[in-house]
Amino acid sequence: MPPQSLQALALYGSLQAAGQPELFGGSGFQRRGEIDAAG
Repeated sequence: MPPQSLQALALYGSLQAAGQPELFGGSGFQRRGEIDAAG
């Protein structure tokens, strides 16, 4: 996976934590954010 993709996932996770899941389609990106933050 390219570094840009990893940065994007980290950004999604950060926004999820900020309480803005709707910007990225909800639970799908939220789960990826949680996994990325945990890993």
